[in-house]
Amino acid sequence: MEACDCWIAILNDYDQSETNNLYLSNYEVLLETRSFYSKTMERLTGAWEAFEPKDYIDRRKSMSTMFNFCPNCGKKINWRSLRKRL
Repeated sequence: MEACDCWIAILNDYDQSETNNLYLSNYEVLLETRSFYSKTMERLTGAWEAFEPKDYIDRRKSMSTMFNFCPNCGKKINWRSLRKRL
């Protein structure tokens, strides 16, 4: 049986696309990239607060749709360990 690359979240509400879907294999790189652009826009405009990578997967601060279980394989997602890896 093939190992599942667990789908863990949708970063921008319910807009599903390659840039918004967050998978277990690439979440660190994608969140670092988004954080970089957030800091750049904050410096240029000063209009909003820059997001750190952990802020994107914080249910209190973001509009991300975060899954408790992978929709593809049903495996429970351990958010505590994912936050520690960031």
